[in-house]
Amino acid sequence: MTGENTGAVVARVPPSWDETFMRLARVYARSSNGKQREAAARSPLTPAADLIRLSRDNVAYVRNAACENLKTPVCDLAGYVSAVLFGASGGCLSEKAASNPALPAHFVGDCIVRAVGECERRKRAVSLSVKRPIVNPNLPERVMLWLVEGKRPGYEMVLDNPSATGRVLRVLADDPDLGVRCSVAHHVNTPRDVLV
Repeated sequence: MTGENTGAVVARVPPSWDETFMRLARVYARSSNGKQREAAARSPLTPAADLIRLSRDNVAYVRNAACENLKTPVCDLAGYVSAVLFGASGGCLSEKAASNPALPAHFVGDCIVRAVGECERRKRAVSLSVKRPIVNPNLPERVMLWLVEGKRPGYEMVLDNPSATGRVLRVLADDPDLGVRCSVAHHVNTPRDVLV
């Protein structure tokens, strides 16, 4: 019976929506059009290999979009964040890339300590690119305490961190700045005894 035609009709099954969009994401990722590459960089269906390439794109908004994607491999995301924070890459670190929960806590903490320490050493203000990782939910409590207890540049950004602990907020509750104290009162993690 081998090689015999049974007369059965084999219907071709159309690709699923996910398969179709994955193909489209691959095509967009390789496009010469920056907006199409940006769309691919934002898509959760874009393969990791394409996201790696897009995180090194020559267009800043494409790089930022790739680094905002939760599927971008951590090593490439960390490399991009380091490059922006320490001057090897131009542009400003996007808020979503800096607060991407895929960044490991030890990396976020180390970046903040190094970048803020450099600002203190040079006696200059903290740039927006340095402030943004302070709101990353993976920022370790020890680094938050280091920032707020020393009133280091950018310490007030800890109030925008959804993971700020009661211990950190207690320190900020005694800040001489009324705006900081008001923000402590509005923070979701503020302990009740601090509010009284």
